[in-house]
Amino acid sequence: MVTDIIENEEYKNIMCEHARDIIIHLIESGEEFAITANIKGLTFTPELPSSISDKLAQFSLFVLSNYTFESIRLDEDNFYFEAGFGKENFGSVVKVPFFAVFQIIVD
Repeated sequence: MVTDIIENEEYKNIMCEHARDIIIHLIESGEEFAITANIKGLTFTPELPSSISDKLAQFSLFVLSNYTFESIRLDEDNFYFEAGFGKENFGSVVKVPFFAVFQIIVD
């Protein structure tokens, strides 16, 4: 039954719109936040080295604060932010489709 709901196209569209609306509101309010996202749907540019990407959980937490928050950009289906990863602080732009957002966390 749960699979029927989460795979329903109308449900997916509602959830994407909901995530987009909340993220836009937080950005416009200047409220830093975090997301948990399914990394299978994300794109990293440049691609993360395997020494970093292999350590990411399927549902990873991304804290959008300071420079990362200021770097957020949106289009119709995705939002983007720049972040540093690993001990090397490897810089990458993360493309997050709204459908990949699992949770939005506000302090």
